[in-house]
Amino acid sequence: MKKLDSVIMVVGLIALAGFVGWRTFRPPAPTPEAFVSETRLAAAIEESNQSGRPVVALATADWCPPCQALKRGALVDARVASLIDERTIPVYVDVDKHPDEARQLGAATIPTTYVIQNGEITAKVTGALSADDYLGWLERSLTAGG
Repeated sequence: MKKLDSVIMVVGLIALAGFVGWRTFRPPAPTPEAFVSETRLAAAIEESNQSGRPVVALATADWCPPCQALKRGALVDARVASLIDERTIPVYVDVDKHPDEARQLGAATIPTTYVIQNGEITAKVTGALSADDYLGWLERSLTAGG
Protein backbone atom coordinates (compact mmCIF):
# COMPACT_ATOMS: atom_id res chain seq x y z
CA MET A 1 0.00 0.00 0.00
CA LYS A 2 2.85 2.36 0.82
CA LYS A 3 4.38 1.77 -2.63
CA LEU A 4 1.01 2.55 -4.30
CA ASP A 5 0.72 5.79 -2.31
CA SER A 6 4.20 6.79 -3.46
CA VAL A 7 3.36 6.06 -7.09
CA ILE A 8 0.12 8.05 -6.85
CA MET A 9 1.99 10.97 -5.27
CA VAL A 10 4.67 10.93 -7.99
CA VAL A 11 2.07 10.79 -10.78
CA GLY A 12 0.18 13.65 -9.13
CA LEU A 13 3.33 15.77 -8.87
CA ILE A 14 4.18 15.11 -12.52
CA ALA A 15 0.67 16.11 -13.58
CA LEU A 16 0.84 19.25 -11.45
CA ALA A 17 4.25 20.17 -12.83
CA GLY A 18 2.94 19.70 -16.38
CA PHE A 19 -0.06 21.93 -15.70
CA VAL A 20 2.04 24.63 -14.05
CA GLY A 21 4.57 24.44 -16.87
CA TRP A 22 1.85 24.74 -19.50
CA ARG A 23 0.31 27.75 -17.73
CA THR A 24 3.69 29.36 -17.12
CA PHE A 25 5.02 28.95 -20.66
CA ARG A 26 1.82 29.71 -22.55
CA PRO A 27 2.63 32.59 -24.88
CA PRO A 28 1.11 35.96 -24.01
CA ALA A 29 -2.13 36.93 -25.70
CA PRO A 30 -1.72 39.23 -28.66
CA THR A 31 -2.42 42.91 -28.25
CA PRO A 32 -6.17 43.38 -28.74
CA GLU A 33 -7.12 44.94 -32.09
CA ALA A 34 -8.56 48.03 -30.40
CA PHE A 35 -5.12 48.76 -28.93
CA VAL A 36 -2.79 47.99 -31.85
CA SER A 37 -2.03 51.60 -32.70
CA GLU A 38 1.14 52.58 -30.95
CA THR A 39 -0.24 55.89 -29.70
CA ARG A 40 1.51 56.88 -26.49
CA LEU A 41 -0.29 58.31 -23.48
CA ALA A 42 0.85 61.94 -23.82
CA ALA A 43 -0.11 62.06 -27.51
CA ALA A 44 -3.47 60.45 -26.78
CA ILE A 45 -4.25 62.96 -24.03
CA GLU A 46 -3.31 65.82 -26.35
CA GLU A 47 -5.54 64.38 -29.09
CA SER A 48 -8.33 63.88 -26.54
CA ASN A 49 -8.10 67.51 -25.42
CA GLN A 50 -8.45 68.63 -29.04
CA SER A 51 -11.15 66.19 -30.15
CA GLY A 52 -13.17 65.71 -26.97
CA ARG A 53 -12.94 61.92 -27.31
CA PRO A 54 -11.86 60.25 -24.06
CA VAL A 55 -8.72 58.15 -23.74
CA VAL A 56 -9.04 54.52 -22.70
CA ALA A 57 -5.69 53.37 -21.35
CA LEU A 58 -5.02 49.73 -20.52
CA ALA A 59 -2.15 49.05 -18.09
CA THR A 60 -0.98 45.47 -18.58
CA ALA A 61 2.01 43.11 -18.80
CA ASP A 62 2.79 39.93 -20.70
CA TRP A 63 3.71 38.05 -17.51
CA CYS A 64 0.38 38.84 -15.76
CA PRO A 65 -2.18 35.98 -15.92
CA PRO A 66 -5.24 38.22 -15.24
CA CYS A 67 -4.01 40.57 -17.98
CA GLN A 68 -3.84 37.66 -20.41
CA ALA A 69 -7.34 36.57 -19.40
CA LEU A 70 -8.67 40.09 -20.07
CA LYS A 71 -6.91 40.22 -23.45
CA ARG A 72 -8.21 36.76 -24.44
CA GLY A 73 -11.71 37.46 -23.13
CA ALA A 74 -13.41 40.83 -22.85
CA LEU A 75 -11.02 42.73 -25.10
CA VAL A 76 -11.60 40.43 -28.09
CA ASP A 77 -15.38 40.70 -27.75
CA ALA A 78 -16.64 42.50 -30.87
CA ARG A 79 -18.94 44.79 -28.84
CA VAL A 80 -16.10 45.93 -26.57
CA ALA A 81 -13.64 46.38 -29.43
CA SER A 82 -16.19 48.35 -31.45
CA LEU A 83 -17.02 50.68 -28.56
CA ILE A 84 -13.34 51.36 -27.83
CA ASP A 85 -12.57 51.91 -31.51
CA GLU A 86 -15.55 54.15 -32.26
CA ARG A 87 -15.73 56.32 -29.15
CA THR A 88 -12.26 56.53 -27.61
CA ILE A 89 -8.57 57.01 -28.18
CA PRO A 90 -7.07 53.70 -27.01
CA VAL A 91 -3.63 53.45 -25.42
CA TYR A 92 -1.88 50.19 -24.55
CA VAL A 93 0.49 50.67 -21.61
CA ASP A 94 2.84 47.74 -21.13
CA VAL A 95 4.07 48.51 -17.62
CA ASP A 96 7.48 46.97 -18.37
CA LYS A 97 8.05 48.82 -21.65
CA HIS A 98 6.51 52.13 -20.54
CA PRO A 99 7.04 52.42 -16.77
CA ASP A 100 6.76 56.22 -16.86
CA GLU A 101 3.27 55.98 -18.32
CA ALA A 102 2.33 53.34 -15.74
CA ARG A 103 3.51 55.68 -12.97
CA GLN A 104 1.63 58.60 -14.52
CA LEU A 105 -1.55 56.52 -14.38
CA GLY A 106 -0.81 55.29 -10.86
CA ALA A 107 -0.99 51.68 -12.07
CA ALA A 108 -0.36 49.80 -8.83
CA THR A 109 -2.38 46.74 -9.91
CA ILE A 110 -2.77 45.23 -13.36
CA PRO A 111 -4.72 44.89 -15.47
CA THR A 112 -6.30 48.27 -14.91
CA THR A 113 -8.28 50.19 -17.51
CA TYR A 114 -8.54 53.97 -17.20
CA VAL A 115 -10.86 56.48 -18.82
CA ILE A 116 -9.21 59.88 -19.13
CA GLN A 117 -11.15 63.00 -20.04
CA ASN A 118 -9.69 66.54 -20.09
CA GLY A 119 -6.39 65.12 -18.89
CA GLU A 120 -7.94 63.64 -15.73
CA ILE A 121 -8.71 60.04 -14.85
CA THR A 122 -12.50 59.93 -14.60
CA ALA A 123 -12.93 56.16 -14.14
CA LYS A 124 -10.88 53.01 -13.66
CA VAL A 125 -11.47 49.32 -13.24
CA THR A 126 -9.04 46.63 -12.16
CA GLY A 127 -9.08 42.95 -13.00
CA ALA A 128 -10.12 40.55 -15.71
CA LEU A 129 -13.83 41.25 -16.12
CA SER A 130 -16.18 39.33 -18.36
CA ALA A 131 -17.07 40.93 -21.68
CA ASP A 132 -20.54 41.91 -20.41
CA ASP A 133 -19.17 43.44 -17.20
CA TYR A 134 -16.36 45.26 -19.03
CA LEU A 135 -18.76 46.59 -21.66
CA GLY A 136 -21.20 47.79 -18.99
CA TRP A 137 -18.43 49.52 -17.05
CA LEU A 138 -17.07 51.13 -20.19
CA GLU A 139 -20.51 52.38 -21.33
CA ARG A 140 -21.23 53.87 -17.89
CA SER A 141 -17.77 55.43 -17.68
CA LEU A 142 -17.95 57.02 -21.12
CA THR A 143 -21.44 58.37 -20.46
CA ALA A 144 -20.45 59.77 -17.07
CA GLY A 145 -17.17 61.24 -18.35
CA GLY A 146 -18.47 62.68 -21.57
